[in-house]
Amino acid sequence: MNLTVFDSIEKINPVQWNQLVKDNHPFLQHAFLAELEKQNCLGKEFGWYPVFFCLFEQQALIAACPCYIKTNSYGEFVFDMAWADFYQNNNQQYYPKLVSAIPYSPVNGERFLHNNKLSLAEVSATFSQAIQDFCRQNQLSGAHILFNTFEEQKNLLQHGWIHRQSCQYHWFNRNYQNFDHFLQDFTAKKRKNVRQERKRIQTQGLVLQQKSGDQLTPQEIEQIHYYYKSTFDKKWGYATLTAEFFAAIAQQLAKQMMVVFAYHQQKTVACSIFFASDTTLYGRYWGCDGYFEQLHFEACYYQGIEYCINHKLSFFEPGAQGEHKIPRGFIPTTTWSSHWLSDSRFFDIIKRHVEHENSLMNEHCEELKKRLPFKQDYFT
Repeated sequence: MNLTVFDSIEKINPVQWNQLVKDNHPFLQHAFLAELEKQNCLGKEFGWYPVFFCLFEQQALIAACPCYIKTNSYGEFVFDMAWADFYQNNNQQYYPKLVSAIPYSPVNGERFLHNNKLSLAEVSATFSQAIQDFCRQNQLSGAHILFNTFEEQKNLLQHGWIHRQSCQYHWFNRNYQNFDHFLQDFTAKKRKNVRQERKRIQTQGLVLQQKSGDQLTPQEIEQIHYYYKSTFDKKWGYATLTAEFFAAIAQQLAKQMMVVFAYHQQKTVACSIFFASDTTLYGRYWGCDGYFEQLHFEACYYQGIEYCINHKLSFFEPGAQGEHKIPRGFIPTTTWSSHWLSDSRFFDIIKRHVEHENSLMNEHCEELKKRLPFKQDYFT
């Protein structure tokens, strides 16, 4: 076996790469990661520089870890700006650093891709050492593996990494037959609230339609990019994904991309964008012209829940943050990240801070569950 580091996923065989991707995860597919590079969504302007660790047995790819050298913390969703300030206040450089993550996407999933020739323990040991060596050789402050699996972070603990907890809000399919069946798990008052929100869509004269990627017209692709960009223009940050990126992904991921369009008086006024694996729906982007009551909840959450029920998907991750998701049936759920820093002095201090932070985060996540809309016997 030999380990090779590539500076572009386009240098890696797409078929061999995708054979390592479990659950047909859309954001780990070769096409998704390659189009980020090809359509100018990374690089100097945004501070993402590809680094792909690949383990080969002769000519066959048997394990891989997608990483990026980062010159900032933009688009990561595991916030470490306080760590960067700590370094700067002590006259040290925090950037550049190495990150294993899906750019601009707080989606959970494997970061150590591998086939059945190697166990996760073996892969974790190999990539942990390779990543640490790479950081030292290239004078990077450390490495951060974001939104990885519980099993991955548990294995990395044995190799000197620390884990950091966060909280997202996920929906779980309990073999629901339709949306009303899902609402039967709610208390009467909370069930009434959701029905009133959905009814408000109708009384405003809004019509919603779901389309898969291969059903989108060039004009609709332009609309998608317009609404995606408008959200950043109204708030903050950079609209890093281009119209060409959306066009390419709609074609290549086709059935795995789902877009909800909202129409008012036969005119498009909003859209929300989703991607699906074999088991999970991922809510990603949203944009709207004007103001329509409850439209955000309908387009981004309720439409996604209905899609999961109709397509027999087990989970729905609607994106990072947002406690307003709780009364709509999304459960506070622990997510993970793993961290290693080259300088042991900083690492020891940050480790103590993270251990305290994890304790508070765990308490916070459990406290949030008290606000769920479900009947008392939901978890029994």
